[in-house]
Amino acid sequence: RNSIIHLFVLEALVCCAMYKYVSDDPSYSIPIDELKDSCLFLSQSLKWEFVYNPFQEFDTNFAVTLQALQDRNVINISEDHTVTYTNYKSGKLLFSFLCHLIWPFIDNYWMVSASLYSIFPDNLVEESSYLKNVQIFAQTLFDMGDLSFFEAVSTGMTKLALKRFAEANIIKIFTINNKGVKAIQLCPQYQDITELKNFVIQMGKYRRKGTYQSRSFSKKVRNLALKISPNQPRL
Repeated sequence: RNSIIHLFVLEALVCCAMYKYVSDDPSYSIPIDELKDSCLFLSQSLKWEFVYNPFQEFDTNFAVTLQALQDRNVINISEDHTVTYTNYKSGKLLFSFLCHLIWPFIDNYWMVSASLYSIFPDNLVEESSYLKNVQIFAQTLFDMGDLSFFEAVSTGMTKLALKRFAEANIIKIFTINNKGVKAIQLCPQYQDITELKNFVIQMGKYRRKGTYQSRSFSKKVRNLALKISPNQPRL
């Protein structure tokens, strides 16, 4: 997967953004601007995982990618500026292949977002301790069937997710002593349960739909996060 993913990353991002809309209704017509916003969210969320073309703007890449997917019978672009999923067998196979390239990353970023319940509302925890607890949380979710891909348990991927969340001002990562020990805390905006819940829901909308999976938010996942990392001490 890793050796070829860079060849398909743009198409895969668009397909996963489409999946948010067509997983329940394959005939749904998606407004192009709405699809573009969803694709931009995914692209920005996963910016540390992939290298994008630095010489083209997002709008240009998006338009070129849509046309390429239409040429490959994956989507139809209508004159009313909407996009629909095709029913061609070749298109379905390619759509599924492309989504599977990105889904492990989305699973991980959703899992990490859900793990933030363990430090809600304003617990300050050592980064190394938090990473260990997140790995337990991820393994438990995988064993329960709430994560589809074992790659989502990756520590390296989790670190990049935290880096991106810090960049997006969802969490703060800072040094707390002269030994270089780092700590994590939710930013003030996400110390509001509604804001945190909405963020977890937003990440979950792009996940693969499964029988046992919590695609966005559930009390079960939140309670599990609290149990995996109970009563984190303040540093």
